[in-house]
Parts: sequence; structure tokens; C-alpha cells
Amino acid sequence: MATYLITGIAGSGKSSVAQVLARRGYHSYNTDDMPDITRLEDHTGRPAEWPEGPVDWSKYAWNWQEAGLQKLLTGTGTAFVAAIVSNQARFYSLFEAIFVLVVDKGTLRHRLLSRTENDYGKIRTS
Repeated sequence: MATYLITGIAGSGKSSVAQVLARRGYHSYNTDDMPDITRLEDHTGRPAEWPEGPVDWSKYAWNWQEAGLQKLLTGTGTAFVAAIVSNQARFYSLFEAIFVLVVDKGTLRHRLLSRTENDYGKIRTS
């Protein structure tokens, strides 16, 4: 099975690309929506509850869980995984190719401010 990672910053279009690929019949996954694969962890690697307000990323990480990711990638056919996680470099060897989505500043701002499925990226933390 060929596996591909689609990555990029919040608002770059990962979820949209994954949706288009799924509509075209590919196995395509947004791991943000898969709690067995991706979870918020504290600095010790333990699961954490999502904090109120902006996330202090010096205290938390959005990480893939190896067992869940391995299970997802085991099977037949071509699979695309759309994600940006803190520990993704650890898993690059599982992918045949990695596509990094890049978007200009104006488009990114518009996408983040107009998104309705979640508020991630709308609040400036720095």
C-alpha cells in the first residue's frame, strides 16, 4: 500500500484536500478527527483535556499515537493522511511521499477567520 502525508500549517487546506481525495474514491483521513490516532498530551506524554482559551503549546503537544497510526496505514490501496502534529517527523518513514501545503498570508488569514468547523488559528497567541 502506498501512503502519503499531506501536511502544512493550520488553514493551509489539508482537510479540504483530504475531502476532495475521498470524494474521488481514495482512502483519505484527517487524523485530527480520530482520537485513537491523535490526541492532546501534556509535556510528560500523558493525555490532556483541551484547556480553556488559547493552548499554551509550550505545555502541550498534538501527537499521533503509534499503534493507531500503524493500524490506519495497514491495509490495501493508496491512503492519504492529512495532518500537522507535533511528533510527525518520527513517522515520516511510514510515508512514500510528503506533500507540504503552502499558502500566502492573505489567503491564510481569510481561511482562518472564516472557518466554521473549529476556532483553531483564529486567536493569536504570540
